[in-house]
Amino acid sequence: MGVRRNLAVLLVITCATTLPVTGCNLPGIQRSGEKSPGQELSQPSETPIGKPKLIFFTQPGCPPCGPVGVLVKELSKEMGDTVFFETVDISENFEPAERYNIQATPTVVILDAQGNEVKRFVGIVEKDELKSALESAM
Repeated sequence: MGVRRNLAVLLVITCATTLPVTGCNLPGIQRSGEKSPGQELSQPSETPIGKPKLIFFTQPGCPPCGPVGVLVKELSKEMGDTVFFETVDISENFEPAERYNIQATPTVVILDAQGNEVKRFVGIVEKDELKSALESAM
């Protein structure tokens, strides 16, 4: 029974990461490849000097990406002055996903101000956990 469950989970993750669909924009959060007004475009491996960074890896057709994206957007409003937020749609920009070894979406990677990965969340995550990880990266 354990093998069946593991296979089912793998199948769900595989399907969620390979479905060709459109949409899934999160307003207010910079997407990799876009430049916000007055803000230099940062490559996903770079962290703006003196700021930790949250990178949200997502893709269209990923059901759990919606709720996680809402949490990321809320945190960007609350902590946008002290943390750099970036969303990477891996269906449009797969290179950062390869660099960070992203195996499933949603994945949230938190980097400290020096660009070192300090925490990674795969799947659904609570806002408190994200906020705590960001605060510890400061």
